Amino acid sequence: MKRTIALAFVALFVMVLPAAAGEITRLGIYAGTFDPFHQQHLFLAREAADRLHLDKVLIVPNASNLYKPGMLPLDLRYPAIGEALRDTGDPRLELLPRAAIEQADAGGPPESAGARLLAAAAATAPRATVFQILGSDALAKIIAKNGIPKPGQHWILVVKPRAGEPPLDPQVIRPLLRTGVLHLLPPGQVELSSTRVREAAAGGNWAFLRNHLPPAVVRHLVKNGLYGSATAPGWLEALVALGPDPVEFRVTGGAGLLSGVTPPRPGAPCPDFLSAPGLPAPGPDIPELPPDPGPCAIDPAEPHTLGDLRAYVAQRLTPLGMAILGRPEVRVHLVLGPRERVNDLLARFGITRALQVTRARNYITLAVVFGQGQDGTWHAFIGDIYGRSRLLHTEAMTALALRFGNRPPDGFSIVGYPPGVTDATYLREIGRRALAKVPPGRVDLAIVGYHWKVQQQLNLRLAAWQAHPSPWSVLDGRGAAWMARFRPAMRSPQTLPQWPRRHFEGWDLPYSFLFFRDGRGRPATVLLTRNVYGDQLPALLDVLYHDKGIRRFVLFGSAGGLASDTRIGDLVAPSVVSLEPGLYQPLRNHWRPSRLPATVAPPLTPAPGFSVYSPLEETTALVEALRRERARIVDVELGHVPGWLDSLGTAPVVLRSLSVVSDVPGSGRTLERLSEGETELTPAFQAAVDRILQEFDLVAPSDHRIPELDTP
Repeated sequence: MKRTIALAFVALFVMVLPAAAGEITRLGIYAGTFDPFHQQHLFLAREAADRLHLDKVLIVPNASNLYKPGMLPLDLRYPAIGEALRDTGDPRLELLPRAAIEQADAGGPPESAGARLLAAAAATAPRATVFQILGSDALAKIIAKNGIPKPGQHWILVVKPRAGEPPLDPQVIRPLLRTGVLHLLPPGQVELSSTRVREAAAGGNWAFLRNHLPPAVVRHLVKNGLYGSATAPGWLEALVALGPDPVEFRVTGGAGLLSGVTPPRPGAPCPDFLSAPGLPAPGPDIPELPPDPGPCAIDPAEPHTLGDLRAYVAQRLTPLGMAILGRPEVRVHLVLGPRERVNDLLARFGITRALQVTRARNYITLAVVFGQGQDGTWHAFIGDIYGRSRLLHTEAMTALALRFGNRPPDGFSIVGYPPGVTDATYLREIGRRALAKVPPGRVDLAIVGYHWKVQQQLNLRLAAWQAHPSPWSVLDGRGAAWMARFRPAMRSPQTLPQWPRRHFEGWDLPYSFLFFRDGRGRPATVLLTRNVYGDQLPALLDVLYHDKGIRRFVLFGSAGGLASDTRIGDLVAPSVVSLEPGLYQPLRNHWRPSRLPATVAPPLTPAPGFSVYSPLEETTALVEALRRERARIVDVELGHVPGWLDSLGTAPVVLRSLSVVSDVPGSGRTLERLSEGETELTPAFQAAVDRILQEFDLVAPSDHRIPELDTP
C-alpha cells in the first residue's frame, strides 16, 4: 500500500513539473490508412495544429486494417507521406517512425492493432496532452465501443465533421464538449475521400490528382502505377511529365529511378565509338532483326529454380520498366551496341523528350528508355547490349515482361549493329576502350571477377599486416578476421586501410591495379576487374592476352550448385565445362595444394560445369537433366573459355578458375536474393582469396608504381 501511494505521489509530482524548454506538451495524433494521403489530410493536420496550438502533429499510417484488406502495403504509402510532409516545410508535422508502426502492428492480435498504434504514438511525448484527430464517422465508432476518454486522462478527441454527413447527435456531443474530452473543428466545405482519389487514378483523371494530392504523392502514385493508373489512359504522358527524379526526391518505392535523357536534334551527328577509325560509320539503314525463338518460349508457369520469375524480372527491369513494356501501345526495341546508339534512334524517331528507368546497380539491371515520337507512337528502348549471351538474356527478360503484360512474348524487335560490325568486333572494341589505361607488358596477373569483394579482403589483410608484418597476415585471412572481432575500426570499410592500388571507374568495366611483393621480394602488379557476362569473357581475355601481354589469369565468380551434396559457400574448381548438354571440354584448371593444413583450408572440389545464357534458362527440367550428366555447377561464363584457349594453340598461358556456390536449386535461396545474402558467403570469399594469393605467391603490399598510369 505504501509503495502504491509513493508511486502515485511521484506520478503526480512529474505531472505538475514545469515543461522543459522544447518539450512537447500538446501532441496531435492523426492516424489512418491514408490510402492515399491527400490534400485534405494535410489541411486537417495543419488546421488542428493552428487552432489548438499543438507543438507537434504525428501522422500515423497503420500497417494493417481488418476492415480494409485491399489497402496498399505500408511500404507503398509511407515514403510518399514522409516526402509530402517534408515538402510543407512545417516542422510541426512529423511521421511516426516506420519501425514503431510495424512493431505496434505485430505486437498482438489484429483487433487491437489500432490501440497499440495510438499508444506507440503517445509514447513519443509521455508528458503531453494528446489530441487525437479524426473524422465524424470514426467518432461514431468510438462512441459505439465506449471508447470515449475520461476527463483528466489528458486525451482529447478532435473531430472535423464531414460535409454532407448527418449532423452529430447533440444529446451525445454536448456532455463531451462540456467535459473537455471533445473538440469540434468547423465543418469542411468540400469533402474529398481516398476512394474518390483511387477512382480518379484508375480512370486517368490526372488533373484531378494534381489538384488534390501533394506533388510528392502524385509522383509516387504515377511512378508506381498505383490504383490501376498504369493501365489508365494517359499514364505514359503523365510519367513523362514527371521528368527526372530530383536529387532531393528520395522516394522510389521500388518502382525504379527516373533519369533524364537528352535526345540529339534530328539529323545531328550522334557520338558513337563505332564510328571510330577502323570501324565503319553507321549508315542510314539500321538492320532490324526478329527475336530468337528460345528466349521467347520461356514459360513462367513451368517449374523453375528461380521460383517467381516475375519477381526476378522486376528486380532487373524494375516494376516501372515492366509496366511500360506491358502497355500495348509501346513499341519495344532491343538495341545492340553502346548506349549512344539509343540516343541516335531517339533522334531518328523524332523523340525530343525521353526518360530512362533503371536501378542504381547497373550491372544487374537493364535501363529502359522511353519517349513519344513525332507521329505520336510510343517507343521503349533497351540498349547497352553487347555479346550474344547478353542479348539472349535481355530477350528472355523482355519476352517475360511482355507476357506478364498480356502481350505476345515476341512482340519486340532487335536493332542490329551497323553494316560491317559484329559481336566480335564490338566486344573487342569495347574491351580496348575500357582498358585503354592498362599499359602493355606491365601486369603480372589478371583477376576477373568479384572486384570489390577481393578489394575488401585485401584491405582487411593490410590492417593485419600493418600490425604483424608477416606473409601469413596476407596469405591466411583467418588472422585478419580474428583481429576484426576485437578492433571496431576493422569492421567498417570506411576505417580500413586501403591496399596499395590505382582504381579506374567506368560503366563498361571498372578495374584496379593492385601492388604486391611476391615470396622472393619482387614487385608484382595485379589487374583486378569486375565480372563480365557470358561471351564477353573470352573477348576480354583476348584483349588482355594479345593487347596487354598478360599471360596469367584467375577467373573468380559465382555459380549455382547442382549436385545434391553441394552447399552454399562451397569452393569449386571447374574441370570440364559445356555450353550444350553432353559436350564437355577441359578447362586446364590445375590448382596447387593449399599451404594451410587440410583441417583448416576448405576443400577445392574439381567439378564439371555447365553454362547457360541466362538464369532464366534454368528450368527444373534442365537442372534435372544436368544432374543426370553429373554436372555440379551452373553459370553463364565458363563454357565460353575452352574455345578461347583452343584459339591460342600452344601459346603459353596460365589460367585458374574458382567458383563460389552462391545458390542451390531447391534451397529456397535463389538468384533473386543473392544481393541480400552475400554476407553469409564471406568465409568463402576469404578462403578463395587465400587460394589465389597462395597460388601466385603474393605475400605483402608494395609501394612500387607504374609510371604510365600517371601520364595524362
